[in-house]
Amino acid sequence: DHNGVIKGFIHYLLQTPFRLKGSQFSEFNNILNTTKLCHENRNNNIRIGSLRQAISLSMIQEHLDINKLIHPIVIIGDGYGFMASLILSHFPNLHSKVIEINLNNNLLMDAIYIKKSVPTVNMALVRNKKEYNDALIRQDINCILIQADNANLLTHSGISLAINIASMQEMNPPIIEKYFNIFRKSRNAE
Repeated sequence: DHNGVIKGFIHYLLQTPFRLKGSQFSEFNNILNTTKLCHENRNNNIRIGSLRQAISLSMIQEHLDINKLIHPIVIIGDGYGFMASLILSHFPNLHSKVIEINLNNNLLMDAIYIKKSVPTVNMALVRNKKEYNDALIRQDINCILIQADNANLLTHSGISLAINIASMQEMNPPIIEKYFNIFRKSRNAE
C-alpha cells in the first residue's frame, strides 16, 4: 500500500534526530533493535517516547553495567511498562529484579504491556513485606509490581538503580520527597 510506505518513511524521518542523538552511545543500536522487537510484540510502531527511553537506557548502560547490578532496578511511572520491557528484553540474564511502581490502573496497564513485550516474563504483584521478600527470593520472578501506595516496601531491600519516567512532574513536592526518602532508606543502596 503506497500510503503505508509514505507514512512509514515520514515516521522514520521524524525520528532521525533521536536516532542521531542515541548513536553517540555504544549500545544504542543494539537497544534500538530490542526496542523494535518490543514494538513488534506489541503490534505497534516505535514512538518518540520509546526512542527517548532507548536513548536513556543506552546512556545508563554507558556509565553502569546493568548486567552486573544485584539489587532491584526500580522504575516509577513507566507508561505502558516500556522501560521495564526494554530492560527485561535487552538484558535476559539480568541478576537483579525489575520493580514497577505505578498508580493502580496504570500498574495494570504496565503489566499487560510488559507481558506483550516480554512473553517469558514472570511477574508478582506484592502488597506487603512478606510478599515483597518472597518475590525477591524467588528465582522465577523477574518483575515485581508495587502499587504506588505501597512504595515503602522498597525500604526492605537495596536498590541498584531508580528510574523515573516523567511521573514526578505530576506529583506534589511531598510525594517526590517521600520517594527520595524511600531511596535513601533502602538497605544496601548503591
